[in-house]
Amino acid sequence: MAATNSDNFSRRLANPELRCKNKCGFYGNPIYSGYCSKCYKELVRDAPAPSTASQAMLEESLEATSSAAGGLGFGKFNMKKKAFAVAKGRGKFFKSGTLSKPAPGMTAAPESSLQPQPQSQSISKKKDKKSTKFSEPFSEFLKTLKKPAASDIVAQLKMVREQVMTRSTSSVEEMSDTVQEFYTLMSERLVSHSLFRNMTDEQQEDMMDGIEKHLMTSIYNKTFSPASCDDEVKDILLLRKIHQLHWLEPSHLDVVLNLQNGAVQDIIWKGRQELLDMDSKKVPQDKLACISKCCQHLLNALRISRNGPASADEFLPSLIFMVIYTSPGHLLSNINYISRFSNQNRLMTGESGYYFTNICGVSYFIENVSAESLNMSEEEFKKKMGYVDGKTDADLLLEEDDGVADLERILVLKSCCDATEEVTKRMSALLIEVDDLKEKLAEFRVGIKEQVHSILSSPPGPPRGGRPSSHRRGGSGTPSRKDVPTGVLITP
Repeated sequence: MAATNSDNFSRRLANPELRCKNKCGFYGNPIYSGYCSKCYKELVRDAPAPSTASQAMLEESLEATSSAAGGLGFGKFNMKKKAFAVAKGRGKFFKSGTLSKPAPGMTAAPESSLQPQPQSQSISKKKDKKSTKFSEPFSEFLKTLKKPAASDIVAQLKMVREQVMTRSTSSVEEMSDTVQEFYTLMSERLVSHSLFRNMTDEQQEDMMDGIEKHLMTSIYNKTFSPASCDDEVKDILLLRKIHQLHWLEPSHLDVVLNLQNGAVQDIIWKGRQELLDMDSKKVPQDKLACISKCCQHLLNALRISRNGPASADEFLPSLIFMVIYTSPGHLLSNINYISRFSNQNRLMTGESGYYFTNICGVSYFIENVSAESLNMSEEEFKKKMGYVDGKTDADLLLEEDDGVADLERILVLKSCCDATEEVTKRMSALLIEVDDLKEKLAEFRVGIKEQVHSILSSPPGPPRGGRPSSHRRGGSGTPSRKDVPTGVLITP
């Protein structure tokens, strides 16, 4: 049985449909049009620049939208509020309870337990005490950083962190390139570094994981779903599409899961937990680990359901079914975050790379679901999806907002301009205060000089005690030089 399991998994890994379209040997990704991330970046870099005419049209469009927006101080807030209101469906979606773990011995799966769960009703899971502690490899990495010989590694980490955090105008693609170049530099540096060159490949890989965790934890708030991209809007639209598929049954996807089996229910529940737990992780490798654990739970559920190992043709539809009925609120943001900032070697090969490719395929399938993909008639599909005049609510949302992605970018640019204007005002006020301070210092300096000159130019007063110095010198009227202040001319 173990050998059969391994053979089936090896066949799934060798599936040519999952490989990069450029035939480089790595896994492809639907987000990158079937290419791996490396080939896709090269393809985009070599692509011809947009024509001057199209660029001028784009600028005119942006100017028109910007002028129509007027004072958009709360524009972004109102747009997101409106988008979330539409995503909730105004009562059209299932309103089921929170996801609860099936009781021991349960054999029948209640229908409500398989309905989409709103993101606000996530699982209230008790935190594992061990989760608050660092893993052993990361603890060793932190100890290594404290050694004097690792000062160059620490300096490189600080430099990249400051480079990402201080550049307010950097796009998410530029931040991704900076981090990926740093990973490449560090992997080459570890081979020749005095602290790491004698380590095994596995130990060096643990060190690279530690570098990724150390860096990404500190820049997570800047790099996860930044304002410069439209990840949040895509999350809303994908969640809306998932909720539109509330009517979906396992039979539509040829899912072979035995949902009447209590053991299968328990495993599926754990898999759904892992999907929802992705939002609580800050490091790409930890988010990727949640995806891997979810897929492993699903494979175990399939193995129990069919009394044998599952094939790739059974695994992917079941994963689609699990994602739809889990309704993760930030699936695309998490996928993009992993794609941009995870060590690419982890995504292109191995078991985790295979699982990540499948979860990307799931998001692509849901975004582009059609009657043909579900073996349904076009009329029945449109009726179930809630089409109005040939358009879904998601399409109407895009039209109503006059291009959500473009409006998002305009709002980001406007906020940057407002921030720049505010900084300019503060700098002007600060310069005025500096000039006032300089004038006061100049007046103070002149006053001090006048006082010193007045003291030095005034005649000396009588000595202490009131007796003239001549009485001390035996009646002579000429003062001695000891009694005369420095700089005063003595005349006979």
